[in-house]
Amino acid sequence: MVVCAMALNDLLLVNRWLLPRLEEKIESEAYESVYLARLAASHLYEIANFLERSDRIPRVQEFIAALDDDVREAYDRVCALGPHSQTQLAKQVRRARNRFFHYVELVPQAEDREILKAAIEAHADTMGEIRDEGNPLDAFRATFADDIAVELSFPDENTELEDVLKEIADHIGAFLKFAFDVLPRYVQRLPSDTWEYIDA
Repeated sequence: MVVCAMALNDLLLVNRWLLPRLEEKIESEAYESVYLARLAASHLYEIANFLERSDRIPRVQEFIAALDDDVREAYDRVCALGPHSQTQLAKQVRRARNRFFHYVELVPQAEDREILKAAIEAHADTMGEIRDEGNPLDAFRATFADDIAVELSFPDENTELEDVLKEIADHIGAFLKFAFDVLPRYVQRLPSDTWEYIDA
């Protein structure tokens, strides 16, 4: 349950940053939403992988089987993004995670060399942009690299990035439903002197 709580913390934080940008409640650059979507996809993939692997443990199976149908459905939706899933969204999430935490190499023997090469070639006729408008900590951006990052992370030509972001947000909601249900159930089984619930 600790890992679920860690993922809950991570996804709530990313959600607090991402949703106001997607809903245009705060002014932001497009690359901020893309970065946060890649981060959210990475967390979703990791928790889906964890849940899928944990499902082999008999006590976990019993715990999940005892959940209400809607919570179990939310659990299944998250697990469907794991490494064994071949749905289009699962592939997008997995690719976003892999390309978020591992930069693709251009060296000839690198596994993803051709993918990076194709992404660079796809943008060969566009004007690359580097912004250097003062303090490098908050005014520098190599936006041409953001274009390549999107291409590498979400390359499916048949899917709009906006649609992928909505599906990621929807699956974050499924994980939140699951986690907010199971965390109190689990904690209430523990000795009362080992935890404290602080209500605002």
